[in-house]
Amino acid sequence: MDNYIEEQDVTIKPEYMAVYGALRTGYGNNVYLEDEQSMGMGLLHGFKLYTMDAVGSHRHDSIPFMCADDSGADVAVEVFTAPDDLRAVDSLEGHPAWYRRVLVNVKLATGTIVPAWSYLFSEDLRQDYEARNSCNPVPTGDWTKPVLLEGVG
Repeated sequence: MDNYIEEQDVTIKPEYMAVYGALRTGYGNNVYLEDEQSMGMGLLHGFKLYTMDAVGSHRHDSIPFMCADDSGADVAVEVFTAPDDLRAVDSLEGHPAWYRRVLVNVKLATGTIVPAWSYLFSEDLRQDYEARNSCNPVPTGDWTKPVLLEGVG
């Protein structure tokens, strides 16, 4: 896949971090980024968002994860300045065993594209969760708005 670069292959230190779940403003894990500046919302192209939960779970009880995807899907992210020390966020995300920190290109609302760190779930783990019916795709690509509303648009 050409939509991300593995951490060990990154030669620059990104200034930003793109987050799609509870690290976003207003959610519980945002305390890890409370000293960072939000640059607003953006989109990651070529990724798909899922939740680890049973059908019908409340979205804030679900654990979101993102996988690379060639279907042309987008994931809504909030972009923050990246902390100088990523160890606390890496620990929260279980990097590198659970989620992997990778470099992605985020399209900001202004149209500007910036490199940013984000966390990617392994395709093998996604398939395992899917086989056990314990993960669901988020059709909107936005963890805070998981349901498509019919007739709205």
